[in-house]
Amino acid sequence: MVKSTIGCCFAILCSFALASAPCAASAADAKAGKTVAESKSKAPQKPVKTADKTASKATGKQAAKTVAASAKAPAKPAVASKTKGKAMQEAKAESTKAASAKKTAKPAAAAQTTPDQDKRAEESFGTFQQDWMNKLHQFGYYGPSHVKVDEDENQKGSYVAKYTEVMDPQGSEVKKSGNKASPYVGTLKYERWDYVCRGCNPEEAKKGPFKPESRELITEVFRYSDGKWVY
Repeated sequence: MVKSTIGCCFAILCSFALASAPCAASAADAKAGKTVAESKSKAPQKPVKTADKTASKATGKQAAKTVAASAKAPAKPAVASKTKGKAMQEAKAESTKAASAKKTAKPAAAAQTTPDQDKRAEESFGTFQQDWMNKLHQFGYYGPSHVKVDEDENQKGSYVAKYTEVMDPQGSEVKKSGNKASPYVGTLKYERWDYVCRGCNPEEAKKGPFKPESRELITEVFRYSDGKWVY
């Protein structure tokens, strides 16, 4: 009876020991895993902090360089602006100097003429203007011999023949110019008349009779130089 009881107790103890062994192993393994995990998580922290500090220092240096460069950049435009301002001041000074010189400049002396010269210029201009009118009649496209025919713009199918005639002078005048090289100027006024005739064809329009349709007042100016009138 005693032996059987002892055997039973021994068997129970053995079973309890076997059951406790896996739990202890599991606890040991868990503790070992925790230690490894902690060592892995703690170990890289120092290099990371060093890298962050290095990066921060590099970024700070780069920012400082950028700020310094931006602070120096406006220096060139300032010099250019100064140069431009100086050029404008010089230009203004030159303009003021030129205006002052213009104000103080003496006007050119007027040409001095005598009464005899005045009379000679006026008398010679009468001869000159008659000669000029003769040249117009002789070499100009005036008179019935220079008829021109065109289609009538106001009436379709009709033609207009036209020529221009130079009339006699209506007046002339001689004035002093104040110029030493050309002390006198002369003006001559005359009229040009347009004569027209209309017909159903060019031949009929040329036959006439021609009638005055329009006129134009012409004023010409001539100069007196070296003792004579110039065309």
